[in-house]
Amino acid sequence: MDPDCNIASGLNVEQWDKYLPIGDEKRDFIMNGVKLGFKLSEMDKPNTAKPVLMKNYFSAFKYRHPVQNQILEEIENGRYLLVNTPPNIVSALGAIPKKNGDVRLIHDCSHPVGNAVNEFALRFYHTPSLVACEAVMNL
Repeated sequence: MDPDCNIASGLNVEQWDKYLPIGDEKRDFIMNGVKLGFKLSEMDKPNTAKPVLMKNYFSAFKYRHPVQNQILEEIENGRYLLVNTPPNIVSALGAIPKKNGDVRLIHDCSHPVGNAVNEFALRFYHTPSLVACEAVMNL
């Protein structure tokens, strides 16, 4: 890790401080997140009484080999972590094929209603919106 990066967020605090406009109304919020990490969930939401394990979508099986390759790439690049114990919520995985033969992995964090990952997300600054599959395929 870069020695100039903050351990909590992995972001270079000095660079953010230098380039973020002084008059920006969200400067304090952004700098606090850069220094301490951004809060992504509300811990006061009800905790799942029992683990949630959603079944993967058919597309994850249909494109099994590209899905496995993509997951290995995500692990190699540090975007996925291997864990010894399963998390409380395991969301369903789907895959959308790309024109080059790779896949775009889709983590359905909207189910099950009442215990979905999305229900723990903060919605102060941005509410996620659904995008048509065709639009995602063109990304």
